[in-house]
Amino acid sequence: NRKESSGTERNVENKVSLSYRITDFGVRGANIRKSEYERDNSKTDYEKTKNIVSQEVVTTYYNISKYREMIDGVNLEKEFYKKMLETFSLLVSSGVAMQSDMRKVQVSIDALNTRSIMYQSMLDDEMYKMQNMTGLNLSPVQIQSDEKFNLFKKYIFVESPEKLMDMVMKYNDDYKMLVNTRKAATEDINAAKSSYFPTVDLVSSYVQNNPSGSAKKSDYEDEFKTGINVSFNIFNGFRNSAQERKMVASYSQAKLQIDDFLIKTRYNIDSQLSRYAAAKETYSVAERSHTNALQLTELYEQEFQLGQKSLLDLISSRNEAFQAYVSMIDSKYSLYILKLQQLSLIFH
Repeated sequence: NRKESSGTERNVENKVSLSYRITDFGVRGANIRKSEYERDNSKTDYEKTKNIVSQEVVTTYYNISKYREMIDGVNLEKEFYKKMLETFSLLVSSGVAMQSDMRKVQVSIDALNTRSIMYQSMLDDEMYKMQNMTGLNLSPVQIQSDEKFNLFKKYIFVESPEKLMDMVMKYNDDYKMLVNTRKAATEDINAAKSSYFPTVDLVSSYVQNNPSGSAKKSDYEDEFKTGINVSFNIFNGFRNSAQERKMVASYSQAKLQIDDFLIKTRYNIDSQLSRYAAAKETYSVAERSHTNALQLTELYEQEFQLGQKSLLDLISSRNEAFQAYVSMIDSKYSLYILKLQQLSLIFH
């Protein structure tokens, strides 16, 4: 700060002032803590975004693996029917079998081709999705099959609702952000209450005088001052009390959001546990049904060769075995998706 006096006496004044807030009875500390909670929320929200993308990638991976297994099953059936078609072509040529038998086999092959096209289309869609999410231009054979990877066979589904709720409250991103929002609202209330109190500042200043003209040096000594400045609002139009009420309302809203989240989470936990128990039983039944259907088909093949079963009987048994295979694969991946959904519930 430079100041020049008037008249015949001249003086150039250089002034430096420093002020340090000793206390504001908690306002500054509350605002700092609130900012830290908001910063933590930003970090958590970023982690949540990454977790959501990871979930989408894993879901896509499992869809790819599922459709690959479906296509493998179709191809296996097609190989069986192609061999039968070759056999019946020879039998028809020799007059042992009828042309209608060949038609039955061809109809089965056509039905399998239709399924293969459908599964391949679904597989292609998932591959495009994987490419968009990861930026990797892969072919289905480059993605390891779940039969070898066993990603979710190793994950033990948590079947205790109490343990699962504890894990949600410890790891869930949404819950962390809601708690931090409530804590930030608490700091807003603390800051609003502290604003009723005065602020205390340590104020120091140094003045360097440079007299000239007829001014005497002794009249313009350099000065150093230190003091305490106390500021207190006697009346500010009830702004402090209005701000406090506003912050209390924000806190109540944040608390209600936490309560609502916990209620919904308990419902989701109960629903997931119920669906997992049903899916596990369904998979067990489907696996057993597939094993039985394969054994029945083998028996029908033997009886067909002995002339005890018709071609229609054999084809029907193969269709039942294939449907059992499809049901088994569907139920297996339903279990995996439920495990993935549980991880999603725990972490975001």
